Amino acid sequence: MENSADKLIIEAPHLLSPPQRFLSWFLTTLGWLVWCYLWLPAWQWCWNVLQTGELSDTASRTSGLTTLGVYTLIGITLGTALVVWAMSSYYKYKGVDRRKPRGNARPQDVARQLGIPLEVLLAGKDKQVMVVHHLTDGGIARVEALG
Repeated sequence: MENSADKLIIEAPHLLSPPQRFLSWFLTTLGWLVWCYLWLPAWQWCWNVLQTGELSDTASRTSGLTTLGVYTLIGITLGTALVVWAMSSYYKYKGVDRRKPRGNARPQDVARQLGIPLEVLLAGKDKQVMVVHHLTDGGIARVEALG
């Protein structure tokens, strides 16, 4: 029987090949390093406040305003791009419902997918509380239908 955790690659690193596992580790590490690098100005500011006791430096105020203006311009440009994209999608699909119904799931299919007996699934339909016990790999060990 196939474990439910084996279907989700993110929950099953043992299914990754060694190069994929290394790439995943490398990209995660790189992401954390970039995240820490982006916090360096805040850490530097905190360090300067602790060393000097002053919250702001009047000499760097002009360059700060220039940087703020550049960031504001970038934010306005990105916001405008998102609004233009949303409006083009709205006019492109105006009045057209692209969503399709998924169809009804039969109880037999649901029980087979969850790996539980059909009787347990049907018994649980009328109950208010269901307790699901999981295996260590994420699969379902058993299901109890309570009150």
